Amino acid sequence: MDIQFIGAWGEFLGCIAGVVAAIGVVLTLLYLARQIHQNTDQMRSQIAHGIMEALREQGESQKHAVEAEIYSRGERGLDQLTDAERYLFSKISRGYFRVFEEAYFHHKVGRLEDVYWDILWGQFSLALEVPGIRQDWEQMAGFSPEFKDFGNSLLVNSV
Repeated sequence: MDIQFIGAWGEFLGCIAGVVAAIGVVLTLLYLARQIHQNTDQMRSQIAHGIMEALREQGESQKHAVEAEIYSRGERGLDQLTDAERYLFSKISRGYFRVFEEAYFHHKVGRLEDVYWDILWGQFSLALEVPGIRQDWEQMAGFSPEFKDFGNSLLVNSV
């Protein structure tokens, strides 16, 4: 065996090793892409579940007869309530608005699927048509300007 043959054989083996390494890298990248896709699906599912759970928890606040009666009167208009009742009504409403705000931003960045957003957007839009909730929304502060603009656009579109 001469030195050229050994050198050629070494280059051949080096090429084979390079191809095997490249295949390994491609397979690893495909595996990671699949894992990322699965994790993204799981994250979206958890976000949707969390938002729906928050809505259920907000509903629990109206489970008690006193809060339900106050909220029912408040829906007809804030002038139906005493100052203390208005505070309770606004506290309940703010909880709902916070859930909708969270959903809005999750949807905006693609973490909440359209099917869930469509349901939540519809609920938020309908809620803003209720006179007392609408009054409360118009007086409410402490939300991001972008979300407040979004809610106000629903008010304009519902008139």
